[in-house]
Amino acid sequence: MTVDPQDPSVLKVLRSIYALLIDPGSTEGERQAAQNRLDHLLKKYDLTLDQIIEQKEKKVTVKFDFDSPFEQTLLFQILFMVLDVGTISYGDRSWREGYTRKSRKYIWIELSSLQYVEVSSLYSHYRKALKRDLDEFVSAFIYQNHLVRDHAEDHEMSKEELERLHRVIQKMKGIQPTPRPVKRLKSGA
Repeated sequence: MTVDPQDPSVLKVLRSIYALLIDPGSTEGERQAAQNRLDHLLKKYDLTLDQIIEQKEKKVTVKFDFDSPFEQTLLFQILFMVLDVGTISYGDRSWREGYTRKSRKYIWIELSSLQYVEVSSLYSHYRKALKRDLDEFVSAFIYQNHLVRDHAEDHEMSKEELERLHRVIQKMKGIQPTPRPVKRLKSGA
């Protein structure tokens, strides 16, 4: 089913959903639901995002949180990719950074609405994957360096636990064991 891209009723609904998607005050769940609904309706009406967004693209200042240097690096790489730049200058009027009370670090950056949608979607997706991979890497490091008890308890593993174990074992193959330090204390001393 195709609809005239100029049909005001259809465009109004699609623009409302899009506005929720790019609203910095929207929760992650609201953005995900809006993205799913927008994708469905764009496909249903055979439209593109460019057709529903007004041609005059304004910039919005948005905030991105990160909890670690790894997340900061991930966010910067996504910004570099989406903005198609090699560097982002500190001190630029379109860039600010700071700390929240819970020692979460954040940045403010000026992006177009389309850039914001792309960056936030990619950042959310890869941030979850990074957390999972870092957790698995720490487990792999511990196992590869034999920093576990010798007598682990046996239990039936779920499918998810087996898949995680397989990923951890694969990560272990890329870790060079660290030699143990020489003991300096003598027993009974």
